[in-house]
This record gives sequence, structure tokens and C-alpha cells, in this order.
Amino acid sequence: MIVVGVLHPVRMTDLTFGTDKETLGVVGKGEEFMLYMEKELMPYIESNYPTASYKIFIGHSVGGLTVVNTLIHHPVLFNAYVSLDGALWWNDQQIVTEAKMILANKNYKGKTLFMALANRMEIGMDTLKVQKDTTESTELIRSNLEFIKDILKSKTNKLRFNWGGPF
Repeated sequence: MIVVGVLHPVRMTDLTFGTDKETLGVVGKGEEFMLYMEKELMPYIESNYPTASYKIFIGHSVGGLTVVNTLIHHPVLFNAYVSLDGALWWNDQQIVTEAKMILANKNYKGKTLFMALANRMEIGMDTLKVQKDTTESTELIRSNLEFIKDILKSKTNKLRFNWGGPF
């Protein structure tokens, strides 16, 4: 196994997309980052190290957002995707909204997605209460749960999916 870690000097710029009004107009250049991964980094690794064709993309927080965005918009780049506490709230849940149509109409045969959420709920909260809540403190969980529900509705896309939660 080869593990490649990429340091991001400007994490919110490199791992996001669009312009988010909540973060003072940070312009995400995530598409440029994925282009770098596809056209420069991956070919470099493949030509300089003994690699296998199976690739897994893992990210946490805005890295998890990048993982989900890549699965939705560039599914051929990796075989498996792992999003940990993905910041799917970014840009008014842009990726959640985009994914609704794409998940229903695209074939993800041979692709795997695993999602995990840390227990970020305050005492007395559960997933049902979180989904009804509208405060910022539950935004990350709500965004992920909405995305997960959309995946579970889209059974014809052949995506192998697990998150280990209820529903």
C-alpha cells in the first residue's frame, strides 16, 4: 500500500469549490486541486512507484467534502471514497443539492463510498432531533444525513455504500 498525503497551505481554498458567503467569500479551488491530482500527482506516483490500479480517496472535514465532490463529479479517479465528518454544509449544501440529481441518474458500478460521523451531538440530541434542528451546531450532521438519505433512495446507481448508521 502506498499512502500519499497532501499538505494544503490554504486548506479552505484547496478543498472547497464555489464562493461561500459564510466564510467571507472564500473562493474554492477544489476543481483545480483535483485537476492537479489527476494530471500531475497520480501520474507521478504511478511512474515512480510500484502501484496497483485500486485507489482509495480519504478525507476529513473539508477533505471529506472534497471526497464527496470527487465521487459525484469525477467518479473515475478512484475506486473507493471515504468521507469522515465531511463539511457538506459548505456553500449552502451545494454538493448535497447537486448530488440529488446526479446520484439518481449516474451509474456508480464498481465504486464504493463509506461515510462516518463523529458523535458531535449535544447531550439530549439524537439523529431525529438533529434533522429537525436548524442551528449551526447541527449543520454538519444534518448535511451528511440528508446526503445519506439521498444515497439510500438512489438504489439504481449501483454505488456500494455504507455508513453504519440507522435508516
